[in-house]
Amino acid sequence: MLLRYFSFALFVCATCFAQDTPSDQSRFYKLDFTVKELTGGKVTNSRSYVTIGHSQHNNQSIRTGDRVPVQQSVGGFTYIDVGVNIDVTDLTQSGNDLRLHVTAEISSAEKDAALPQPIIRQTRWSSNVVLPLRKPTVLFSSDATGSKSQTQLELLVTPLQ
Repeated sequence: MLLRYFSFALFVCATCFAQDTPSDQSRFYKLDFTVKELTGGKVTNSRSYVTIGHSQHNNQSIRTGDRVPVQQSVGGFTYIDVGVNIDVTDLTQSGNDLRLHVTAEISSAEKDAALPQPIIRQTRWSSNVVLPLRKPTVLFSSDATGSKSQTQLELLVTPLQ
């Protein structure tokens, strides 16, 4: 009888310690995003944004940009946020690949001499993606309207120890 109690207590303690040990699925990742602007196939501008992602606390956001004043009425202004917004959710490693959901918005304000207000250029993407670890991968690519330029979003994922 005493042996049964001892076996049960040993089982309960082993279960408790096993739950404290992080699983192989619980990992940190360095997410290195690069926004590239291309004209005629050549990179004319490039900006990088880095965050650390975790497979169990997997909501990462990157926000960077400016607030541009836009006149609504005489003496009245409103501000529009322009810049880069990147959201990452649902990180899951599957073998040598990482599955995640990426939503990205890239916007800019350009002054046009013919118009009193700035022109807001905007590109939005959202998708579930699967990409290899340690290899830069173009997630999204869009041609600009009215020109031969293109915007790309690239991601390099590196597992952290």
